[in-house]
Amino acid sequence: MWEIYPIFSRAQAFEQAEIERIKFANPGFAIIFDLGLDDREDLRFRNTHPLLQQYILDNFEPVDGYSKNHVYHIYKRR
Repeated sequence: MWEIYPIFSRAQAFEQAEIERIKFANPGFAIIFDLGLDDREDLRFRNTHPLLQQYILDNFEPVDGYSKNHVYHIYKRR
């Protein structure tokens, strides 16, 4: 996925197209920066890109011990 600022909700068609791009690229890992801009929960990645979030959760597994900062979520391909 490539968005400079993925803080705004996108149409399902956009998210589905991004999922197809991810499938085609077959990355070995994913990094999500899940911070609510201005402390707003509605602007977290999981809330603005729910289809992409679910795709990552379904196809990748969390990497434990990566950081004490739980804003960054690192996943490796299952």
